[in-house]
Amino acid sequence: MKAKVLALAACVALGAQTGTAANPFSDVTPQDWAYQAVAQLATEGVVVGYPDGTFGGERNITRYEMAQMVARAMAREDRLNAVQQAQLDKLATEFADELKSLGVRVAGLEERVGRVKLGGDVRFTWNNRYRDIRNGATEDRDVTARLRLRTIAAVTPKTTVVGLFETNLGLDGKPDDKGVVVDQLFGVHKTGDWTFTVGQFPYTAGVSGVFYDGNFAGVAAKVGGQKGHSFTAAFGRVKDLDEAFVGDILSHYGVARNRKPEAYFLEYAYNNPLKFSAKAFFLQPTGIIGKHVQNIGVGASWFPAKFVNVHADYILNNKSTIVNNTKPYTLLVGASLGIAHPYYPKSFQVGIDYIHSEGGSFFGHGKYDILNQYMGSMYETNTAELAKHVKFKGVPPQYQTDAVKQKIAAGVMQNYVASLAKDEAFALPNYKNGDTVRMPSYSYDARKDLVYTPVLKDGQPLINPKTNMPVLAPKAAYSYEHSGAKLWLAGVKYVPVKGLLLEASYAFNAKAMDGEKLNNTYRLQATYYF
Repeated sequence: MKAKVLALAACVALGAQTGTAANPFSDVTPQDWAYQAVAQLATEGVVVGYPDGTFGGERNITRYEMAQMVARAMAREDRLNAVQQAQLDKLATEFADELKSLGVRVAGLEERVGRVKLGGDVRFTWNNRYRDIRNGATEDRDVTARLRLRTIAAVTPKTTVVGLFETNLGLDGKPDDKGVVVDQLFGVHKTGDWTFTVGQFPYTAGVSGVFYDGNFAGVAAKVGGQKGHSFTAAFGRVKDLDEAFVGDILSHYGVARNRKPEAYFLEYAYNNPLKFSAKAFFLQPTGIIGKHVQNIGVGASWFPAKFVNVHADYILNNKSTIVNNTKPYTLLVGASLGIAHPYYPKSFQVGIDYIHSEGGSFFGHGKYDILNQYMGSMYETNTAELAKHVKFKGVPPQYQTDAVKQKIAAGVMQNYVASLAKDEAFALPNYKNGDTVRMPSYSYDARKDLVYTPVLKDGQPLINPKTNMPVLAPKAAYSYEHSGAKLWLAGVKYVPVKGLLLEASYAFNAKAMDGEKLNNTYRLQATYYF
């Protein structure tokens, strides 16, 4: 009996309980030194013996037989204390290959061996940007590197804590290094059909992520699984906004730059993997920004054939914008062939999307980051450019001079700058001399004339005695078609070796809503996952 009992010594510690167990084996007697342990393991179901009713204690045990006993012990791990659990973990590690062949991999080994799992990625990106994407100015190339480290800790079988730490480095001489930041840190607890999340966790609106694909800091409750129907409700703050393209717009709404808007969202989702999925969401910021932003979105993704995907997203800002009292929207429709996954070498994906995004519908951090400068509608202008768009209606000819147009244009720009005066992070230069400033296009909408009419008194223009100029009232002559952009986005992904994902994206044939041609942009990216 000595060979087999010695091999079972660790399992004895796992299965032995106090009390007396009945002897199920004909070749084990109460006089044997391991009688109590063998009987108890048999009672617990850890050892089952041979078909002839014997224990076979004198036989050498095989690794496969030992793995079977470890697997049975794993099935009863809820009865173990900390010391016993540690012993079982060591056995699970030793017999990992045999346990996998027994189908114990998910049920036991992966959930327990290595309570903390580490992973991450290294990414290099090369893309081009423009300060004013309208005018064909010299492009500004960005070359950046990013390192991410992800930790996943299984606190209990139902509770997991995830952390994602990130650092960025500019490789083109620009100050892009902000040190190590906590990009995500959240806990997930599952009970029955419910999943509760608290912390800073990832959130993608819609099926494509064109509207928002970033982090949300708060609490969320979800009922339903990854497959089939599910419903999610969350409250917290929208953490990832592309400040370069929406910071000034939010400031115009009265939200300080770098302040993360508080919001809540509701989402319904249906998912049948690689066949059909759909999402509908409602995202409502609170406070002052909630007076201008209320997003409703629907989207669907369909695989009509293997590896062939057709998808669409529609997002409406259900609040009227600050200029022309209309409700802008973003629409994306596209198709792709193939599925590129970092752990499947030689896998690839090619795709094409069409985007129609009206100014005021974009919230701030889309999955396709090269689209931000189109969808953000931030254009560069100055008083000389604005003056070209000033027109008069009903104003006496002697007052329709270039000097008056310049004064009106300067007033438009100064009013915009004044709206940001309380924003401590906004550096206010002196715009009185016509300095250039980036403004949300729909805060003045230069695609249409700024038509001014005089204030009338008794049918005659009212004259300001201090300036000897007519008092002018702006007439709403803005287009009901928001500024923004219409463009195509082509992309290709390829995995040459396991873990390495190569990507290229190209935005082309881009036009503003009035048909004005916009610059093309591109992005080249390589990511290695470990």
